[in-house]
Amino acid sequence: LAMDLGTTPTILIAPAWKFFTDTPRIPPRLTVIHSRQDHLIPFEHSLELAERSASKGVTLIEAGHDHSMTDEAALAL
Repeated sequence: LAMDLGTTPTILIAPAWKFFTDTPRIPPRLTVIHSRQDHLIPFEHSLELAERSASKGVTLIEAGHDHSMTDEAALAL
């Protein structure tokens, strides 16, 4: 992340962090939303992010039918 978020909750949708760094900055209260069927950004990248930051309480939510996150369930989330 390129800015100081303080304690503001953060939501990342299908984050492409792994294409830019090996050591991501994990903000407090982070929620990641990602689709297993995402063909642009591998879902495994979000799994890795959640595992690496488990001690910080990262929440990973699986949602959507693809990268666009335009299906009704993903939009409702």
